[in-house]
Amino acid sequence: MVARHPWRPPFVSWPGDVIIAMAQAVLAQMASRTMAGQFDAFMQDNQKAVDAGLDAATRFNPWHQVPHMTLQIREAQPSDVQAICGLLQAVTPLVIPGHATPEAVQFLESFKQAAVAERLASPAYSHWVAERGADFCGYIATRDKSHLYHLFVRPDVHGQGIGRRLWQHLLCVGGPGPYTVNSTVSAVGVYRSFGFVPSGEPQLHRCPPYVPMVYAGDG
Repeated sequence: MVARHPWRPPFVSWPGDVIIAMAQAVLAQMASRTMAGQFDAFMQDNQKAVDAGLDAATRFNPWHQVPHMTLQIREAQPSDVQAICGLLQAVTPLVIPGHATPEAVQFLESFKQAAVAERLASPAYSHWVAERGADFCGYIATRDKSHLYHLFVRPDVHGQGIGRRLWQHLLCVGGPGPYTVNSTVSAVGVYRSFGFVPSGEPQLHRCPPYVPMVYAGDG
């Protein structure tokens, strides 16, 4: 009796360059599918932002990768003045698209180093900054413990929850509210998500235009 063995395909020895080419083709196909998925997610997030009425500059950008470090929030120090001014300069085009009017020039005086240093030294203001390692990401400030004076996040890290983390930190260490804010028109959706509601008519004739809003607090 002859023993029968299951059929096996003949062993084929592929040249090394052919194997490398095949592997590269497979990796390229995987990368293409991954990129397509990221692009689809990007478009979906952008559409959600449009539906929410958010400004294009605040939309999530999946192509920007932030170092995987824990976000640290601490009280601002006088030595932070240059970093804060750099952030304020970076967000200026989002706050005031045109800088030529006298009212715009007057407003932008509050973004200059002397004005920032004066607020950092004033007991009427409270300030906190967000960092990832040495990477300065965001800044929040209140006036008289009741008015949200500044809340800005570096434009290239928008959409990563840094503004919300700063706001939550303020509620923990600065008190539960109530708080008022003069929101730029593009940020109204963001402040609504924090729990603010409009408290007056939009001041569209002002520079920058804003919507007065209030956060009632836990009480």
